[in-house]
Amino acid sequence: MKKGEKAIKQTIQDQIPLAGNELYFNTAGTGPLLRCVVESISSDIQKELFTGRANKGQRSLFQKNLSILRSKVASVIGANTNEIGVTSNTTEAINTIVWGMNLTEDDEILTTNAEHLGALASLSTVHKLRNVTIKFYEYSKETNMIFDVNSFFEKVTQRTKLIVLSHVCWESGYINPVKEICNYAKKLRIPVLIDGAQALGTMYINMKEINADFYVFPAHKWLLGPEGIGFMYISSQSISRLNQIFAGNSSFLSHDGKVDFIPEVGSKRFEIGTRFRPIISGMNTGLDFLINDIGLSNICDMIKGNMEIFQSYINKKTSLSVITNNVNSISSIRLPQEINAKAFRKELEKLNVYTKDIQRFNSIRVSVGFFNDEEQISELINKINRLIN
Repeated sequence: MKKGEKAIKQTIQDQIPLAGNELYFNTAGTGPLLRCVVESISSDIQKELFTGRANKGQRSLFQKNLSILRSKVASVIGANTNEIGVTSNTTEAINTIVWGMNLTEDDEILTTNAEHLGALASLSTVHKLRNVTIKFYEYSKETNMIFDVNSFFEKVTQRTKLIVLSHVCWESGYINPVKEICNYAKKLRIPVLIDGAQALGTMYINMKEINADFYVFPAHKWLLGPEGIGFMYISSQSISRLNQIFAGNSSFLSHDGKVDFIPEVGSKRFEIGTRFRPIISGMNTGLDFLINDIGLSNICDMIKGNMEIFQSYINKKTSLSVITNNVNSISSIRLPQEINAKAFRKELEKLNVYTKDIQRFNSIRVSVGFFNDEEQISELINKINRLIN
C-alpha cells in the first residue's frame, strides 16, 4: 500500500462512521456515505439557503463542477472526458442507450437470466412497445454459474442488434468475461452494453482494454456517493449509433430557438439539465477521497483481501458454501432448504448485521467493502453460525 495501514484505517474510521457502528455488508445494495460527502453537500445547501441558487455565478460554477466530475470519472475508467455522461442512475443510462438504438420490430437483444431488474425493465418496455425480441443466455447455479462464451454467441443471429449484460452479477458476484465478449462482438459488429454497477470501485477497469461500446454504473454503491447520480460511458466510435430520445438545455451546443440545433460533443448530449446541484459537489469530494486519500489500487486490494478472508472463513468455520468462488466483492451464501433467506436476513438485521437476501437462490448476499476488516468478518460468520445452529 502507498499509505501505511494504520493511517488508512484511521482515515476510514474518520470518514465512514457506519463501518465502526454496524456490521455492514451490503455495499452492493447501497454503500455507506462518506463524512466528507455529507459535509460537502451540507455546505453547498447552506450556501444556497443564504445566497440563492442562481446568484453570484452559481450556474456557471455548477457547469464547471460537472465538467470536473466527468474528467475524474474518465480518469478512473481510462476513458476520454467526452465519452462520459452524467445521469441520475444506472437504469436511466441503460434506458437512454437501449431506446437510443432505434431498434425496430423483429430486432433482437441478447442478454442473460442474471441481470438486475433495472436492466430488464428497459428491455421489457422495448419488447412491449417496439416488438423487439429479448433472448436469454441461461446461467445455472448447478453448474456454479459458469459463463460459456461459445454457447452465448451461439444465440446470436443476423437480427441481433445489441448485447446487454453485467460485468459482475448482482446476485452471485460472478464475474463475466466482458473483455472476451466485447472483442468477439466487435468482429460481428454487435454493440455491447455493460452494466458495471457491481464492478466499478471494486476492481481495475479500463474502457480501452475492455473494448465495450457502452458501460454504465451508479455513484451510490461501490463509489460511496449519494443517490441521484449515475454515469454512462459511450465510446467515441459508438455515439453515432444513438439517437437523442430526449433532450434539454444541457443537451445542445447551440440551438436556434426553434427546432434546429447542434448536439453537445460526446456523451454530454444525453444530459437533460436541472439537478440537485449539491450532490455533484459531494460526488467530486468523495472521488477525491477515494482516489487521493485511500487510492483506488489500495481499495481494490483491500476488497479482494477481505473477500479471501470471508471465503476462507466460510470454508473453515461453517458447513455452508457460496454460489461462486470468484474472489472479488460479492459472495452469496447458500442456506439450508429449511431456512428462508428473507427471514434469515431479517434475523441478521436484529443483530445489527446488514446483508441482502437473494430469493432465487435462497441465499444471503455478502458484499465486502474496503472498510470492513477481519474482525468484522469473523463476527459476521459467528452470528451466521449462531442463527443456523
